[in-house]
Amino acid sequence: MSISADALLSRDLREDLAADPSLGAGNLLRRAVEVSPRPDAPFITSGRPVVDTDGCERTEFSLLDIDRLAQSWSAWYLEKGVEPRDRVAIF
Repeated sequence: MSISADALLSRDLREDLAADPSLGAGNLLRRAVEVSPRPDAPFITSGRPVVDTDGCERTEFSLLDIDRLAQSWSAWYLEKGVEPRDRVAIF
Protein backbone atom coordinates (compact mmCIF):
# COMPACT_ATOMS: atom_id res chain seq x y z
CA MET A 1 0.00 0.00 0.00
CA SER A 2 1.14 3.53 -0.63
CA ILE A 3 0.04 6.82 0.91
CA SER A 4 -0.55 10.06 -0.99
CA ALA A 5 1.29 13.10 0.39
CA ASP A 6 -1.55 15.36 -0.83
CA ALA A 7 -3.88 14.00 1.85
CA LEU A 8 -1.46 13.94 4.78
CA LEU A 9 -2.08 16.25 7.71
CA SER A 10 0.36 19.09 8.27
CA ARG A 11 2.99 18.71 10.96
CA ASP A 12 1.09 21.14 13.21
CA LEU A 13 -2.17 19.17 12.86
CA ARG A 14 -0.35 15.89 13.56
CA GLU A 15 1.25 17.39 16.66
CA ASP A 16 -2.13 18.70 17.85
CA LEU A 17 -3.65 15.24 17.41
CA ALA A 18 -0.75 13.55 19.18
CA ALA A 19 -1.13 15.92 22.15
CA ASP A 20 -4.87 15.23 22.50
CA PRO A 21 -5.31 12.95 25.56
CA SER A 22 -8.76 11.86 24.34
CA LEU A 23 -7.34 10.45 21.09
CA GLY A 24 -7.21 6.67 20.82
CA ALA A 25 -7.59 3.78 18.44
CA GLY A 26 -11.38 4.01 18.60
CA ASN A 27 -11.58 7.62 17.43
CA LEU A 28 -8.34 8.22 15.51
CA LEU A 29 -9.88 7.89 12.05
CA ARG A 30 -12.91 10.02 12.90
CA ARG A 31 -10.67 12.77 14.33
CA ALA A 32 -8.36 12.64 11.28
CA VAL A 33 -11.42 13.13 9.04
CA GLU A 34 -12.56 16.06 11.21
CA VAL A 35 -9.25 17.93 11.10
CA SER A 36 -8.13 17.05 7.57
CA PRO A 37 -8.27 19.96 5.14
CA ARG A 38 -9.07 17.44 2.35
CA PRO A 39 -10.71 14.29 3.78
CA ASP A 40 -12.04 13.46 0.31
CA ALA A 41 -8.60 13.54 -1.38
CA PRO A 42 -7.06 10.22 -2.38
CA PHE A 43 -5.12 9.00 0.65
CA ILE A 44 -4.07 5.38 0.27
CA THR A 45 -3.65 2.99 -2.63
CA SER A 46 -3.88 -0.77 -2.25
CA GLY A 47 -1.94 -3.14 -4.45
CA ARG A 48 -4.84 -5.56 -4.22
CA PRO A 49 -8.46 -4.46 -4.73
CA VAL A 50 -10.66 -4.02 -1.66
CA VAL A 51 -14.43 -4.40 -1.88
CA ASP A 52 -16.06 -1.06 -1.07
CA THR A 53 -19.38 -0.60 0.73
CA ASP A 54 -21.19 -0.57 -2.63
CA GLY A 55 -19.75 -3.99 -3.52
CA CYS A 56 -17.26 -2.68 -6.10
CA GLU A 57 -13.56 -3.43 -5.98
CA ARG A 58 -11.33 -0.38 -5.53
CA THR A 59 -7.66 0.31 -5.00
CA GLU A 60 -7.74 4.02 -4.06
CA PHE A 61 -9.37 5.44 -0.92
CA SER A 62 -9.73 8.82 0.78
CA LEU A 63 -9.99 9.23 4.56
CA LEU A 64 -13.76 9.48 4.12
CA ASP A 65 -13.81 6.25 2.10
CA ILE A 66 -11.76 4.48 4.78
CA ASP A 67 -14.11 5.78 7.47
CA ARG A 68 -17.15 4.48 5.54
CA LEU A 69 -15.47 1.08 5.17
CA ALA A 70 -14.60 0.95 8.87
CA GLN A 71 -18.17 1.87 9.86
CA SER A 72 -19.56 -0.71 7.45
CA TRP A 73 -17.26 -3.45 8.74
CA SER A 74 -18.09 -2.46 12.32
CA ALA A 75 -21.81 -2.79 11.64
CA TRP A 76 -21.24 -6.17 9.95
CA TYR A 77 -19.24 -7.47 12.92
CA LEU A 78 -21.89 -6.24 15.39
CA GLU A 79 -24.54 -8.00 13.31
CA LYS A 80 -22.49 -11.22 13.60
CA GLY A 81 -22.36 -10.93 17.40
CA VAL A 82 -18.92 -9.43 17.86
CA GLU A 83 -19.00 -7.21 20.94
CA PRO A 84 -16.90 -4.13 21.76
CA ARG A 85 -13.37 -5.12 22.83
CA ASP A 86 -13.65 -8.55 21.15
CA ARG A 87 -10.54 -9.28 19.15
CA VAL A 88 -10.86 -9.78 15.41
CA ALA A 89 -8.33 -10.24 12.64
CA ILE A 90 -8.69 -8.79 9.18
CA PHE A 91 -6.42 -9.94 6.39
